Amino acid sequence: MARKKRRLITRRLSYLFVVLTGTLWVFFFGGVVTYSIFFLCLLMPLLSAMHLLVVRRRVGFGQALSAHLVRKQEPMRHFVCLTNMNRTMFLPALRVDFVDKEDGQITASCAVSALLPGDHAEVFSERTFRYRGQYHIALPEVHLSDFLGLLWLRCKLSGPLTVTVCPRVYVLRSCRMLFGVTPSLARQARSSSNEVSVASDSRKYQYGDPVNRIHWKLTAQKGELISRLFENEEAAEVLLLLDTTPPSGVEDPMEVADRLVEAVLAVLYYCLQYKFAVRLVHLNGPSVPGGGIFNAQQKDRASFDSLFAHLSTLVFDSADPFDMLLRHAVNPSETFAGTVVFTSALSEAHLTDVATLHTPGSPASIVYTAPDDAPLNLPVNLPFSVCVVPPGADLRAALEVEAPS
Repeated sequence: MARKKRRLITRRLSYLFVVLTGTLWVFFFGGVVTYSIFFLCLLMPLLSAMHLLVVRRRVGFGQALSAHLVRKQEPMRHFVCLTNMNRTMFLPALRVDFVDKEDGQITASCAVSALLPGDHAEVFSERTFRYRGQYHIALPEVHLSDFLGLLWLRCKLSGPLTVTVCPRVYVLRSCRMLFGVTPSLARQARSSSNEVSVASDSRKYQYGDPVNRIHWKLTAQKGELISRLFENEEAAEVLLLLDTTPPSGVEDPMEVADRLVEAVLAVLYYCLQYKFAVRLVHLNGPSVPGGGIFNAQQKDRASFDSLFAHLSTLVFDSADPFDMLLRHAVNPSETFAGTVVFTSALSEAHLTDVATLHTPGSPASIVYTAPDDAPLNLPVNLPFSVCVVPPGADLRAALEVEAPS
């Protein structure tokens, strides 16, 4: 903004110097041509100012975003549209500066040679977002300048705009965290197979599925093993516990939280692909009215999309300790095929709490997004697996490593 003002002052001083030089020339030499040029120099700023005022009153301004839902690091365009609302008059040279109100810098500019009646022109500024979340785009300032560059006016735009930045979704070929869970699901399906007899659906064969559940006709058609699913068959759920305590003592807490959310989404999508019942639980922080606990089941693609939208705007501001999350989530009357705990803070207390969740029929595991590359000293002979995702690591590779049998 300061540079723009300096340029404006420079142009005005230059024009004032031309006027003073012309005045002296007329006073000493005179002449028809000299008088004509002199009056033209005096008349041009007036015409330029009148033109700018007409433009300001007869040009409509609007703004829009190229998308209201973008991925991290994906460029988004913020458009400002100018429309000539005159029916007969065309508007000559026009310059538009797109100024960011936060730092006052010109992020984009557009020189319009002419706007015909009913015609429009666009100027845009590109932005990228490093972190997921919901952002309110600050209202920009649009500066209109006359064709001499001696005057400029601010134009107001209507309404703030909101954009949601989504985390990445990784497609897993195998899931280390669900190692041991699939056989549990298969065992429960086997125990309930005597109560049902009508097949209602099918899916890809998973390790632990009984041989008598294989749909041989579909297997021959598709060239891969297909297992039957049955009506009224209740499958145990996989419980996902998300620790929403803000990462502390790290240089980039938002990046650590984003990696944790992306790990949750990767497991959710894996369960969606293979039709595993899954439940996501976390504590709502003070930013959510009423606080409490978030408890949602993923049943189909629509419920996954709902969880995806929820996790895209989730704020890590829960002040409750980790053991309170476990008390809220674990109900003695419920049984789960397995439990996966996602956290960005790992301590001996966390390991002790998760050990209480691990049972022979319901294995537990931890996904830990490490804030740095420091080595992690874990106790020997842990009853459950711990997946460590260090900074900059490939999340897909970290979650696909098979646990030892």
